[in-house]
Amino acid sequence: IRGASVEANLLRTSLKNTLIFAFAVLPLNLIITLPLAYLLESIGDRYKALYRTIYFLPVLTSSVGVALLWLRMYNPQSGWINAILRFIGAQPVSWLSDPRAGFLGISVAMWAVILAYLWQDYGYNMVIFIAALQAIPQEFKDAAMIDGATPWRVFTRLTVPLIRPALLFVCVMTMLSSFQVFDIIQVMTDGDPGYRTQVLMLDIYKNAFRYQRLGWAAAESFVLFLVVMGVTIIQMRFLRTEWEY
Repeated sequence: IRGASVEANLLRTSLKNTLIFAFAVLPLNLIITLPLAYLLESIGDRYKALYRTIYFLPVLTSSVGVALLWLRMYNPQSGWINAILRFIGAQPVSWLSDPRAGFLGISVAMWAVILAYLWQDYGYNMVIFIAALQAIPQEFKDAAMIDGATPWRVFTRLTVPLIRPALLFVCVMTMLSSFQVFDIIQVMTDGDPGYRTQVLMLDIYKNAFRYQRLGWAAAESFVLFLVVMGVTIIQMRFLRTEWEY
């Protein structure tokens, strides 16, 4: 009974961390990718392909390679992030090993992993938003500008509503990939410090392949399936559109 209680507590911790990761990644990803796609569409045609290629390159990088790269940058002694903090007179941070460090109620280690994940993942959604923005007829924007709309109102009242199908796709796919995050966390922290970054996929892997608890791993997989299905249904309910242009 005691063992089952410990496993249940670890499951709750892993599920909580998974939800924190997913619901932090989604808004941060949208805040980065949608404005960036809009800005790239506003620059001259001569440089569009170059900038798209540069911003998309992290997507093509191996997750293990990304994890090792950010591990080097987060190194407490030789990482350049702490080197910058020392240069400006700030206190260095143990980004991936201090269980007490936190921000907004979330451990610093989790924020560090989220940042690395965002760096690798944002280019994919950026390309989707660029394609959606290119599909909007220019006549719509011209008509809005003639009617006196500012560029901000054109973006918020015209552009965003017209790309809602792409927004739904991006939100669903980002949440799906966030719920299934494994390799970058396994390489960077392996769930540490103190289970602060232990997500459900990592817990399933440990139970199935390290501890040979295949039944418990299967039960956790079913829990993950139910959570993903529920979140996806909610997203499709609130972001779906009843029309096309």
